[in-house]
Amino acid sequence: MKAPGKGGDPRKYKDKHDKEQWLKLKALPNLIYTDGNEFSLWRNGELTARVCRLMRDEVAEQLRLENPALTDLAHDWRALLFPDADEQTFADGYAQAVTFGMLVARARGISVASGVSAAAKQVGINHSLIGGALFVLTLSTEGHETLKTSIGTLTRVLEVVDWPRISKGRPEAWLYFYEEFLSVYDSYLRRKTGSYYTPLRGRDLDDRLRRARPANPVRASRRPCVERRDPG
Repeated sequence: MKAPGKGGDPRKYKDKHDKEQWLKLKALPNLIYTDGNEFSLWRNGELTARVCRLMRDEVAEQLRLENPALTDLAHDWRALLFPDADEQTFADGYAQAVTFGMLVARARGISVASGVSAAAKQVGINHSLIGGALFVLTLSTEGHETLKTSIGTLTRVLEVVDWPRISKGRPEAWLYFYEEFLSVYDSYLRRKTGSYYTPLRGRDLDDRLRRARPANPVRASRRPCVERRDPG
């Protein structure tokens, strides 16, 4: 709800506060802008990545405000895992870890509607590392106002995820999800981390080549060797 006369199209706003607010709110799945005279409805289909980005921005903002729950987590993150990580790196890692932990829960048919911590405990039964990380990261923030908008929105979005329908029963669906996720979440980070995956046929061919044994080791030793580049 904006002041009368501002209009209902946030793309036309000139005020710095209004622009920054739009950059955050446009990640929401359903959004109505109005000044009482004009209305506009905004919907976006690339929800998971955009809500994850909203969470990253909220974490970064709370760190700037020196929120004790998140500053303590950031300190532990650097002490145990990444000593050189700055606040933006922590915000990025936190948002992605929570998002993927919740998505793993939904892929396993675990509800997140009753709380992220409760879902994390169930995930931890079969995926101890993911479940443990999700539990620790959300324990001090869940139920508080700290990340209410992003975690609440992510919960509503992921609760209706039907992973069997999305994956169509293909185990390899996870192989390509992160590449597609990063292209929306942060295309620069995708290029920086080199998150581009080898097609399944290429991967299978690579596996067969590595398992193959030359019929004549003496003759094979005289041939130029075959080198594998970027096998990840």
